[in-house]
Amino acid sequence: MPLLLRPGNVTPSNSASRSPSKGQVFAVKKSRHIAYHGPKDRETKLREVHILQALTHAEHGVQYIDDWEHNFYLYIQTEFVKKAL
Repeated sequence: MPLLLRPGNVTPSNSASRSPSKGQVFAVKKSRHIAYHGPKDRETKLREVHILQALTHAEHGVQYIDDWEHNFYLYIQTEFVKKAL
């Protein structure tokens, strides 16, 4: 699991992380709600993961790296983009 370095400036659920082994910086999005409201809610949240996986090689998309669930939170790790248009 990546080390969380600081809160993001877009929403409180975003942060940057650094891979200790490679020194790379990634963006990590953490789901806002502490627990899923059942299997349908979990599947709805995981839909974003499936979309990112499908679009990861798109020319103008952010690269999907990984996702995981921990203590009822969903984390999505992507490439870190310093500036957005």
